[in-house]
Amino acid sequence: MPEETARAWYISEEKLEPRLGQRHEEDIAEFEQPLSPGRDAVRAHADLERWSPAESVAAFLLRHPEHRHAIRRVQVCRNAPYAEIHDNTIGASMLPIDMMRAKLSFFGATHFDPKSDRWVRIRMYAGAPYPGDLDSGNCEDWVYPELVA
Repeated sequence: MPEETARAWYISEEKLEPRLGQRHEEDIAEFEQPLSPGRDAVRAHADLERWSPAESVAAFLLRHPEHRHAIRRVQVCRNAPYAEIHDNTIGASMLPIDMMRAKLSFFGATHFDPKSDRWVRIRMYAGAPYPGDLDSGNCEDWVYPELVA
């Protein structure tokens, strides 16, 4: 289905940052980055279906090096189930703003003020104490803000 692979992630030459393009409207295939874990896992799985279970993963990857990044992602998720975004990152319905909010929250961003579906204004470390306010009794818990009813 074309809408499930409508987009492609690539690195802009000008700013060297990830960009999202329209796969079927722009000539960007040669610049695509491996940021489509769902599609890549499906492709790796299809090749694994034709692989002998008696053979090792290393042997599989020697024969299919194009699947190295997908296999690594699967291996990481076994012990870290939240290590990957569980969404179709190249589908037409995917909103980059959702992934940006998730990623920025890891860095302490709160109070998201989306300006479009592609960029957002945030506040970093709202309510964070100054270094002099921290001691051994409170230095671990301040990152979890209190919920105000």
